[in-house]
Amino acid sequence: FFVGLFSRLDINVFKWLNYLATRFNGTFHMSELSLDASPLVTNSGDDDSVETVEICDDGDDDDSDSDYDDSNNDDDVIEVVTTKSAETVLRERLKQAKSSGNVYTIADTTTFTAASSSSMRTTFQTISTAVTAMRSSNVGSRSGVPRERQGIVLESVSGIKSEMELFKATRMVLDHKTGKITPGFGEKSGGRIVRIAQQPFAQGGLRNVYRMKEIIVGSIRNLVGKESRHEIPDVERLRFHTDTSNCQAKACKYAKKFNAEVKKSVNLEENKDIHRISVLRAEVYRLNDASCKRGFRYLAVEEELKGKYEKWNSNNGFVREAKEDDSDDNKMQCQVAQAFSHFSYEKSGGEEMVVDIQGSNYVYTDPQLHTTLKMLGRADRGVPGFNDFFRTHKCNFICKGLGLEARTKAKDDSSLHS
Repeated sequence: FFVGLFSRLDINVFKWLNYLATRFNGTFHMSELSLDASPLVTNSGDDDSVETVEICDDGDDDDSDSDYDDSNNDDDVIEVVTTKSAETVLRERLKQAKSSGNVYTIADTTTFTAASSSSMRTTFQTISTAVTAMRSSNVGSRSGVPRERQGIVLESVSGIKSEMELFKATRMVLDHKTGKITPGFGEKSGGRIVRIAQQPFAQGGLRNVYRMKEIIVGSIRNLVGKESRHEIPDVERLRFHTDTSNCQAKACKYAKKFNAEVKKSVNLEENKDIHRISVLRAEVYRLNDASCKRGFRYLAVEEELKGKYEKWNSNNGFVREAKEDDSDDNKMQCQVAQAFSHFSYEKSGGEEMVVDIQGSNYVYTDPQLHTTLKMLGRADRGVPGFNDFFRTHKCNFICKGLGLEARTKAKDDSSLHS
């Protein structure tokens, strides 16, 4: 977090800090603090090792999400004052803040004395503690820190396959022109019937993965449904799937280019064992679920993968290297996956990289992209993500055959913003 001191007369600074908080999904909170030359008076009660400070919101910042209510704790409040005039001001503001429910009481176990502390130093420590307390009280809401969904127990942990529930569903697709996810052409609202497990069988960094089946006349499609493992504000539920769909669309584009480049490379003509790769494209299914907000639940749905599931690299620099006891095909799969990530970076001119390569054989699912501008969701780590990959990646014969430059960090890293 960022703490700044400025004159409230400088409206431009106020506007700029408020803009930064909005731009990066943060919370802007402005409290007035008097920077008197004299130190703050500490608690003179029985326990003189505890200092209690009150930061009072003067009502300028309407924090309607706060559940804190201090109206019944008058006996626990210790006021911190420096002079009589400051005391009067604080009392007036405290009364006003209490009436609106915006009072934050912070206890600091450090004792400050006139000899060891200045008013400026104490003020900074007070602000820091206050901001931390306010952020903690709003975890998962305004602070931007994701909150885990409650009541989730993986089937692999419980050892029991959960029951499957029946829902009406609508298939939705990403319109690349508008960037919105809407029902597919000719799709009837609630015209599909699906069954989905009550609990996920697997979990990734961002998603829970559920067993799912679509019931079609005369047959059943075996699917998997993927849903954010965190609580997401209602207005952002489709945006989450939009980021996923965009990642998959871009990964598919790079996979096609990779296959074409490998096929025409004269340096790789003798290597007939380099398989073509593909990326599963997920569709979004909207389930009619009365227990969800607005009566709908959204999942990314794709075909169930067959075969052994492998994770070849991640978005934080992990790279799975081939092991001596791996089969020849497994070693090839490993080298193809790492070369594909490297290829996507070079092919994009250093602007993007496909990572989080995982799946079965040469069919990948749930890829993530790093982009220089961090435009593709929370897992898009930008330039630091590029660098983490190159720190662990070792170019193999496919990288060399495609003429990819061996790197230890992103190109022109010093000029790129992280």
